[in-house]
Amino acid sequence: MILSERSIPQWEQISADRRKLGNLIRRRDIYADVMQSVSTEDFLRELLKRFGNNVPMLHDYLMGREIRKGTFTLEPPAFYERDGTFYQPPKFEVKIYEPRV
Repeated sequence: MILSERSIPQWEQISADRRKLGNLIRRRDIYADVMQSVSTEDFLRELLKRFGNNVPMLHDYLMGREIRKGTFTLEPPAFYERDGTFYQPPKFEVKIYEPRV
């Protein structure tokens, strides 16, 4: 069978798997998980669609992006101050260790 451009689904036509998307969104709350580098849930949904709902490929892409950037994005967990106010520390970047050869 010969594939034409019309027979190859475009990422816009693919729907994001809701279960996988939900799991990836929850992973954004795990400290130091690479999913914290994705800025919004909408962008995460778009990436999942672009990778055809293939989570390992999406994960590898994000890891490669962080390595090329040279830093990992970290978002510390939120907490309540003693006076009861909720505080979300800002995200920050940590340089990737490069061993000397």
